[in-house]
Amino acid sequence: MKKKIIGLFLIVGLSATAFAQEYVSPDYKQWVAKSADYMEQNKLDSAEYALNQALISDPKNKNNSWLMTSLGTIQQHLGKMDAAYISLTAALNKHPESSFILHQRAGLLMEMERWDEARADYNKILKIDSLDIEALYNRGVLKLEMKDNEGAQKDFDVAERNGEFSPYGLLGKALIHRLNEEWSEAEKVYTSILNEYPEMTDVYLKRAECYLHLDELSKLSADLQKVATTEFANPTYYLLRGQLRLKQFDKDAAQSDFKRAKELGMEPELLKPWIK
Repeated sequence: MKKKIIGLFLIVGLSATAFAQEYVSPDYKQWVAKSADYMEQNKLDSAEYALNQALISDPKNKNNSWLMTSLGTIQQHLGKMDAAYISLTAALNKHPESSFILHQRAGLLMEMERWDEARADYNKILKIDSLDIEALYNRGVLKLEMKDNEGAQKDFDVAERNGEFSPYGLLGKALIHRLNEEWSEAEKVYTSILNEYPEMTDVYLKRAECYLHLDELSKLSADLQKVATTEFANPTYYLLRGQLRLKQFDKDAAQSDFKRAKELGMEPELLKPWIK
Protein backbone atom coordinates (compact mmCIF):
# COMPACT_ATOMS: atom_id res chain seq x y z
CA MET A 1 0.00 0.00 0.00
CA LYS A 2 2.92 2.34 0.60
CA LYS A 3 3.80 2.10 -3.11
CA LYS A 4 0.22 3.00 -4.02
CA ILE A 5 0.21 6.02 -1.71
CA ILE A 6 3.44 7.23 -3.35
CA GLY A 7 1.62 6.87 -6.66
CA LEU A 8 -1.15 9.07 -5.30
CA PHE A 9 1.34 11.84 -4.50
CA LEU A 10 2.55 11.67 -8.10
CA ILE A 11 -1.00 11.94 -9.42
CA VAL A 12 -1.77 14.94 -7.22
CA GLY A 13 1.55 16.48 -8.27
CA LEU A 14 0.64 16.10 -11.94
CA SER A 15 -2.72 17.71 -11.24
CA ALA A 16 -1.00 20.62 -9.50
CA THR A 17 1.23 21.13 -12.56
CA ALA A 18 -1.86 21.20 -14.76
CA PHE A 19 -3.45 23.81 -12.47
CA ALA A 20 -0.55 26.15 -13.20
CA GLN A 21 -1.39 26.02 -16.90
CA GLU A 22 -5.12 26.68 -16.74
CA TYR A 23 -7.67 28.42 -14.58
CA VAL A 24 -9.35 26.34 -11.90
CA SER A 25 -11.47 27.51 -9.01
CA PRO A 26 -9.67 28.40 -5.76
CA ASP A 27 -11.84 25.89 -3.87
CA TYR A 28 -10.73 23.07 -6.18
CA LYS A 29 -7.06 23.95 -5.72
CA GLN A 30 -7.50 24.24 -1.97
CA TRP A 31 -9.18 20.85 -1.58
CA VAL A 32 -6.60 19.09 -3.76
CA ALA A 33 -3.77 20.65 -1.75
CA LYS A 34 -5.46 19.58 1.47
CA SER A 35 -5.82 16.01 0.20
CA ALA A 36 -2.07 15.87 -0.49
CA ASP A 37 -1.31 17.18 3.00
CA TYR A 38 -3.63 14.60 4.58
CA MET A 39 -2.05 11.76 2.58
CA GLU A 40 1.38 12.84 3.72
CA GLN A 41 0.12 12.71 7.31
CA ASN A 42 -1.51 9.31 6.64
CA LYS A 43 -4.94 10.78 7.48
CA LEU A 44 -6.72 8.86 4.77
CA ASP A 45 -10.26 9.54 6.01
CA SER A 46 -9.57 13.27 5.73
CA ALA A 47 -7.85 12.81 2.34
CA GLU A 48 -10.93 10.99 1.06
CA TYR A 49 -13.19 13.82 2.25
CA ALA A 50 -10.95 16.47 0.66
CA LEU A 51 -10.91 14.72 -2.71
CA ASN A 52 -14.67 14.36 -2.66
CA GLN A 53 -15.00 18.06 -1.94
CA ALA A 54 -12.66 18.89 -4.84
CA LEU A 55 -14.78 16.78 -7.19
CA ILE A 56 -17.99 18.44 -5.97
CA SER A 57 -16.53 21.94 -6.33
CA ASP A 58 -15.64 21.43 -10.02
CA PRO A 59 -17.32 18.30 -11.43
CA LYS A 60 -16.23 19.04 -15.03
CA ASN A 61 -12.53 19.57 -14.35
CA LYS A 62 -10.43 17.47 -16.73
CA ASN A 63 -8.15 16.37 -13.87
CA ASN A 64 -11.02 14.62 -12.09
CA SER A 65 -10.26 11.18 -13.53
CA TRP A 66 -6.87 11.23 -11.79
CA LEU A 67 -8.44 12.45 -8.57
CA MET A 68 -10.92 9.57 -8.86
CA THR A 69 -7.99 7.17 -9.19
CA SER A 70 -6.46 8.54 -5.99
CA LEU A 71 -9.84 8.45 -4.28
CA GLY A 72 -10.41 4.81 -5.27
CA THR A 73 -7.04 3.71 -3.92
CA ILE A 74 -7.64 5.52 -0.63
CA GLN A 75 -11.10 3.95 -0.34
CA GLN A 76 -9.58 0.52 -0.94
CA HIS A 77 -7.11 1.08 1.87
CA LEU A 78 -10.00 2.18 4.11
CA GLY A 79 -11.87 -1.05 3.32
CA LYS A 80 -14.58 0.70 1.25
CA MET A 81 -14.31 -1.80 -1.59
CA ASP A 82 -17.54 -1.05 -3.44
CA ALA A 83 -16.91 2.70 -3.33
CA ALA A 84 -13.34 2.13 -4.53
CA TYR A 85 -14.60 0.07 -7.46
CA ILE A 86 -17.02 2.83 -8.48
CA SER A 87 -14.28 5.48 -8.28
CA LEU A 88 -11.73 3.51 -10.30
CA THR A 89 -14.32 2.50 -12.90
CA ALA A 90 -15.32 6.14 -13.31
CA ALA A 91 -11.66 7.02 -13.89
CA LEU A 92 -11.33 4.24 -16.47
CA ASN A 93 -14.36 5.50 -18.34
CA LYS A 94 -12.29 8.60 -19.13
CA HIS A 95 -9.00 6.76 -19.74
CA PRO A 96 -9.89 3.18 -20.79
CA GLU A 97 -6.35 2.44 -22.04
CA SER A 98 -4.55 3.60 -18.89
CA SER A 99 -2.43 0.72 -17.62
CA PHE A 100 -1.92 2.56 -14.34
CA ILE A 101 -5.64 2.76 -13.57
CA LEU A 102 -6.24 -0.78 -14.85
CA HIS A 103 -3.56 -2.03 -12.45
CA GLN A 104 -5.26 -0.21 -9.57
CA ARG A 105 -8.66 -1.71 -10.36
CA ALA A 106 -7.31 -5.20 -11.06
CA GLY A 107 -5.57 -5.22 -7.67
CA LEU A 108 -8.82 -4.14 -6.02
CA LEU A 109 -10.77 -6.88 -7.82
CA MET A 110 -8.25 -9.48 -6.64
CA GLU A 111 -8.71 -8.29 -3.07
CA MET A 112 -12.49 -8.57 -3.58
CA GLU A 113 -11.98 -12.12 -4.94
CA ARG A 114 -13.68 -11.17 -8.22
CA TRP A 115 -11.22 -13.34 -10.11
CA ASP A 116 -12.76 -13.27 -13.61
CA GLU A 117 -13.03 -9.48 -13.66
CA ALA A 118 -9.47 -9.08 -12.35
CA ARG A 119 -8.15 -11.40 -15.04
CA ALA A 120 -10.05 -9.39 -17.68
CA ASP A 121 -8.28 -6.22 -16.51
CA TYR A 122 -4.87 -7.93 -16.62
CA ASN A 123 -5.66 -9.29 -20.08
CA LYS A 124 -6.41 -5.74 -21.22
CA ILE A 125 -3.14 -4.47 -19.73
CA LEU A 126 -1.24 -7.20 -21.58
CA LYS A 127 -2.94 -6.26 -24.85
CA ILE A 128 -1.57 -2.76 -24.35
CA ASP A 129 1.88 -4.06 -23.31
CA SER A 130 2.50 -7.79 -23.67
CA LEU A 131 5.59 -7.54 -21.44
CA ASP A 132 4.04 -5.77 -18.46
CA ILE A 133 5.83 -7.91 -15.87
CA GLU A 134 3.56 -7.08 -12.93
CA ALA A 135 0.46 -7.93 -14.98
CA LEU A 136 2.02 -11.22 -16.11
CA TYR A 137 2.79 -12.17 -12.52
CA ASN A 138 -0.65 -11.27 -11.21
CA ARG A 139 -2.41 -13.03 -14.08
CA GLY A 140 -0.30 -16.07 -13.30
CA VAL A 141 -1.46 -15.93 -9.68
CA LEU A 142 -5.07 -15.78 -10.88
CA LYS A 143 -4.51 -18.77 -13.15
CA LEU A 144 -3.22 -20.72 -10.17
CA GLU A 145 -6.38 -19.74 -8.28
CA MET A 146 -8.34 -21.22 -11.19
CA LYS A 147 -6.22 -24.43 -11.16
CA ASP A 148 -4.57 -23.55 -14.49
CA ASN A 149 -1.04 -24.44 -13.37
CA GLU A 150 0.32 -24.76 -16.91
CA GLY A 151 -0.99 -21.32 -17.91
CA ALA A 152 0.39 -19.81 -14.72
CA GLN A 153 3.81 -21.30 -15.36
CA LYS A 154 3.86 -19.76 -18.85
CA ASP A 155 3.08 -16.30 -17.48
CA PHE A 156 5.73 -16.67 -14.77
CA ASP A 157 8.31 -17.87 -17.31
CA VAL A 158 7.70 -14.87 -19.59
CA ALA A 159 7.87 -12.54 -16.59
CA GLU A 160 11.15 -14.04 -15.43
CA ARG A 161 12.76 -13.96 -18.90
CA ASN A 162 11.83 -10.34 -19.51
CA GLY A 163 11.83 -8.95 -15.98
CA GLU A 164 15.48 -8.10 -15.58
CA PHE A 165 14.59 -4.96 -13.64
CA SER A 166 11.44 -6.30 -11.97
CA PRO A 167 10.94 -8.67 -9.02
CA TYR A 168 7.70 -10.14 -10.40
CA GLY A 169 9.28 -12.84 -12.54
CA LEU A 170 11.15 -14.13 -9.51
CA LEU A 171 8.02 -13.91 -7.36
CA GLY A 172 6.28 -16.26 -9.79
CA LYS A 173 9.18 -18.70 -9.62
CA ALA A 174 9.10 -18.61 -5.81
CA LEU A 175 5.34 -19.15 -5.79
CA ILE A 176 5.70 -22.34 -7.82
CA HIS A 177 8.30 -23.58 -5.31
CA ARG A 178 5.91 -22.80 -2.44
CA LEU A 179 3.05 -24.66 -4.09
CA ASN A 180 5.34 -27.67 -4.51
CA GLU A 181 6.42 -27.27 -0.85
CA GLU A 182 10.02 -26.70 -1.97
CA TRP A 183 10.64 -24.37 0.93
CA SER A 184 14.42 -24.16 0.71
CA GLU A 185 14.31 -23.23 -2.99
CA ALA A 186 11.56 -20.66 -2.36
CA GLU A 187 13.55 -19.12 0.49
CA LYS A 188 16.56 -18.61 -1.80
CA VAL A 189 14.45 -16.82 -4.39
CA TYR A 190 12.83 -14.55 -1.79
CA THR A 191 16.24 -13.71 -0.36
CA SER A 192 17.51 -12.71 -3.79
CA ILE A 193 14.44 -10.46 -4.24
CA LEU A 194 14.93 -8.80 -0.85
CA ASN A 195 18.61 -8.18 -1.59
CA GLU A 196 17.49 -6.01 -4.52
CA TYR A 197 14.11 -4.76 -3.23
CA PRO A 198 14.26 -4.49 0.59
CA GLU A 199 11.26 -2.14 0.56
CA MET A 200 8.95 -5.03 -0.48
CA THR A 201 7.97 -5.79 3.10
CA ASP A 202 5.33 -8.36 2.17
CA VAL A 203 8.12 -10.55 0.75
CA TYR A 204 9.56 -10.84 4.26
CA LEU A 205 6.32 -12.56 5.27
CA LYS A 206 6.61 -14.97 2.33
CA ARG A 207 10.18 -15.78 3.34
CA ALA A 208 9.11 -16.10 6.98
CA GLU A 209 6.64 -18.81 5.92
CA CYS A 210 9.56 -20.69 4.36
CA TYR A 211 11.55 -20.42 7.59
CA LEU A 212 8.52 -21.72 9.50
CA HIS A 213 8.41 -24.89 7.38
CA LEU A 214 12.20 -25.22 7.53
CA ASP A 215 11.98 -24.91 11.34
CA GLU A 216 14.48 -22.03 11.35
CA LEU A 217 12.80 -20.13 14.15
CA SER A 218 15.44 -17.46 14.76
CA LYS A 219 15.29 -16.40 11.09
CA LEU A 220 11.49 -16.52 11.17
CA SER A 221 11.46 -14.28 14.23
CA ALA A 222 13.94 -11.86 12.62
CA ASP A 223 11.82 -11.46 9.49
CA LEU A 224 8.68 -10.83 11.54
CA GLN A 225 10.49 -8.21 13.61
CA LYS A 226 11.66 -6.43 10.45
CA VAL A 227 8.09 -5.81 9.29
CA ALA A 228 6.33 -5.36 12.64
CA THR A 229 5.75 -1.64 11.98
CA THR A 230 4.68 -2.00 8.33
CA GLU A 231 2.61 -5.20 8.23
CA PHE A 232 0.72 -4.71 11.50
CA ALA A 233 -2.61 -4.73 9.60
CA ASN A 234 -1.79 -7.88 7.61
CA PRO A 235 -3.51 -11.01 8.99
CA THR A 236 -0.71 -13.22 7.61
CA TYR A 237 1.71 -11.49 9.98
CA TYR A 238 -0.34 -12.61 13.00
CA LEU A 239 -0.86 -16.12 11.62
CA LEU A 240 2.90 -16.61 11.26
CA ARG A 241 3.71 -15.00 14.61
CA GLY A 242 1.06 -17.15 16.28
CA GLN A 243 2.63 -20.31 14.86
CA LEU A 244 6.05 -19.13 16.00
CA ARG A 245 4.72 -18.57 19.51
CA LEU A 246 3.18 -22.04 19.52
CA LYS A 247 6.59 -23.49 18.72
CA GLN A 248 7.92 -21.42 21.62
CA PHE A 249 5.22 -22.97 23.89
CA ASP A 250 3.48 -19.63 24.49
CA LYS A 251 -0.10 -20.76 23.83
CA ASP A 252 -1.85 -17.69 25.26
CA ALA A 253 0.12 -15.29 23.06
CA ALA A 254 -0.40 -17.57 20.06
CA GLN A 255 -4.16 -17.65 20.56
CA SER A 256 -4.20 -13.85 20.81
CA ASP A 257 -2.39 -13.61 17.47
CA PHE A 258 -4.77 -16.04 15.76
CA LYS A 259 -7.76 -14.06 17.01
CA ARG A 260 -6.19 -10.87 15.70
CA ALA A 261 -5.70 -12.49 12.28
CA LYS A 262 -9.39 -13.38 12.28
CA GLU A 263 -10.36 -9.80 13.19
CA LEU A 264 -8.29 -8.56 10.23
CA GLY A 265 -10.21 -10.75 7.80
CA MET A 266 -8.45 -14.09 7.58
CA GLU A 267 -10.84 -16.93 6.78
CA PRO A 268 -11.98 -18.70 9.97
CA GLU A 269 -11.46 -22.12 8.37
CA LEU A 270 -7.75 -21.40 7.95
CA LEU A 271 -7.46 -20.40 11.59
CA LYS A 272 -9.73 -23.01 13.16
CA PRO A 273 -7.09 -25.74 13.69
CA TRP A 274 -4.65 -23.21 15.15
CA ILE A 275 -7.16 -21.59 17.48
CA LYS A 276 -8.04 -25.05 18.84
